[in-house]
Amino acid sequence: MLPKKSYKSTLLLDLDETTFIALDELEFKQHGNTYESIRKLKRIHSQHTLSNYIVNSGYYFFVINPDKLKTMIESIYEAGDDIVIFTSGLWLRPVLSIISQLCNLSEKASYRFNQSLFLNPQHDSEKLGLPQKNIASLLKAYRLHGLFRPVPELRDTHFVLLDNDRNHIASCESCFYLDGVIATTDEDDMRFYDEVLETMKLAHREGTRRSPSSPCYYYPEVILKTMIQLGIQEMEEEKAKMGIYFPQT
Repeated sequence: MLPKKSYKSTLLLDLDETTFIALDELEFKQHGNTYESIRKLKRIHSQHTLSNYIVNSGYYFFVINPDKLKTMIESIYEAGDDIVIFTSGLWLRPVLSIISQLCNLSEKASYRFNQSLFLNPQHDSEKLGLPQKNIASLLKAYRLHGLFRPVPELRDTHFVLLDNDRNHIASCESCFYLDGVIATTDEDDMRFYDEVLETMKLAHREGTRRSPSSPCYYYPEVILKTMIQLGIQEMEEEKAKMGIYFPQT
């Protein structure tokens, strides 16, 4: 008898205003004297806890709800699931070590978290052949759907996107393998941590839909149109740079 296939889910974890907030030197000088001032600047509801800060590369990093984040991350790994960082910001991998320290992850969880696949505009620009500015503004469900061919690690899995941007969450409706959970850090509501865990647990069922398992796959019309438009836009910008203009007829 063949062994039963193990199904899993992957959390796509946003960073800014979902996992942490980062203040530059000027912002910290003007607002860093109280947590209340910091929350107001970054639109974080007063019921959400901020960690102590770590300074790195000129930024002051505060993790949002460090205890709840720790529980969520460690629970995901204990369940045999995975985490992928999915950010529109130009952050680099070293921020994962900062997050690990500020929410005091266990040694085992910290190691896995620091090894997470890190999808930022720099990485995805190279994979998709689009400018970083377009990647940063692209709805995340659309961006994810374009990555299955160049990033095989993303194939054949169920995803949960945790993001404070409601537009990104709304875009999940275009992809049957992707569930969105709003990180309501701007509201008096912290249920989203448990919602992520529950959604990922349900995805262990055999019938749960998953991302394409092959590099040849279908694009929903709305995503295809967006990608084509971005390609046209890029060509027009390149023509303009070279001084190539076509008269309107």
